[in-house]
Amino acid sequence: SPQQSIGDVIINVDTEGTITVNNQEMSVEVLENKLKRLAEIFPGQSVIIRSDGEASWNEVSQVLDACSVADIWNIKFAVLPEDKE
Repeated sequence: SPQQSIGDVIINVDTEGTITVNNQEMSVEVLENKLKRLAEIFPGQSVIIRSDGEASWNEVSQVLDACSVADIWNIKFAVLPEDKE
């Protein structure tokens, strides 16, 4: 029987364009491999892309590409509120 989902995988993208998952920094390539393995074990796995309001769209779109290559389509977005001084 299929494994149960492990819950949402949260991918953080900060203002520097750094990608972190579970407090581990990783390159887009490493992320892609991780997502591929996840999608094999947990078909239908959902991910949340949390980007800093200032995060570069370039990094976010690379994360989206990694998701699609890994066959992950259940994607939600969470934008971190920008600090209002």
